Formats: sequence, C-alpha cells, structure tokens
Amino acid sequence: MGVVLIYWLMVIAGAADIELFDFDIDIGADVDIDGDIDVGSATSVGFVVLRFLNIGQVPLVIWGSVFVIGFWISSLAFTLFFDDRTTYSDYTTVALYVLRNFAIGVFGAKLITTPMVPWFEIDEGPKPEELVGKSCEVTAPLKADSRGQASFRTNAAPLLIHVRCEKDEFRKGDTARIVAYDAETKTYLIESVREV
Repeated sequence: MGVVLIYWLMVIAGAADIELFDFDIDIGADVDIDGDIDVGSATSVGFVVLRFLNIGQVPLVIWGSVFVIGFWISSLAFTLFFDDRTTYSDYTTVALYVLRNFAIGVFGAKLITTPMVPWFEIDEGPKPEELVGKSCEVTAPLKADSRGQASFRTNAAPLLIHVRCEKDEFRKGDTARIVAYDAETKTYLIESVREV
C-alpha cells in the first residue's frame, strides 16, 4: 500500500509518468470473446480471464492500484474484526486468509474498474466495409485503370486509403464515391461523383 501511495504522489508531483510501469496487453486482437475458443488452450483461457477482469482494457497501474487498495482494506478489516488471531501461527490458515483477501482484491478491482473501461477505449475508426457508398477526396492525380490514394474524413484525423479506378480519371482534390472494397488487396474501388 505504501508503494502505491508513493507512486501516485510522484505522479501528482510530476516526478513520474502514469505509464511508467504500464505495458500494453492486446487482448482484443488475438482472441474473439464472442467466437469459439479452444478451452484446451491455456493462452486463450488466460486472455478471457484477463479481459473479464478488465486487465488490458484499463491501464495496469490503475487496475493494480485498485487491487492493492482492496486487498489491503480486506486484510485490515478481517484482521481487526473477523479473523481468529490465535490461528496466525498456522501457515495453512494464514495462506487461506491471504488467498481470501487476494480474491476480494481481484473481484473488487473488477467491479470498480468496469465503469472505467469506456474511458480508455480507443476509437479504431470505421471498418473498411462501412466506407462503401461514401465519398472521399483523391490526394493525387489518378488515371483510368490505375491505383492511388484518397483521404476519407473522420471525426479525428483523415483516414488515408488505397484506391483504384477502372475508367474514370481524377485530379488532385476531386471527390469520388467508394463503390467496393477488396479485402485481399486492401484497396477501395472508386468512381466519379456525377451530379444528376
């Protein structure tokens, strides 16, 4: 608990960065929670458990701090009010007490960090299929049956996409309509936007 307090005091004072002991756990990219999971795979089960506990969805230093506080409070409360202190000389009993407090800390961290998950979600932008039917701006001259790039506006920075056209020609700054997406080449097919 003292280490956690010192760490957060250093963060507040500006002597340490909040990401000093943090590292990225990319769970969503490798494991599809809604899909089929090979239960025999320890890695898959481990990722499911981490995701359930919000580890990787909430920065590890925040999750760890909440866990330590929960572990410390439960240890203190049980020691003062519930545990029989005469059993503290029995290592098996003490180990069970520690395991109990650990479990309380873990599930307490899960409950407290669950509302925090949306705060740390990263907007990965629209999926490729969602761009079909929308407009983009050609970033360089593009001749018929050739490839180039176009800019697609998003709520954040514009998305630069690879495009190809079959028969139309475009100048830099022209607006085009996205009509298809080729997942194999990761290229969008565009055509001219003609006014009716």
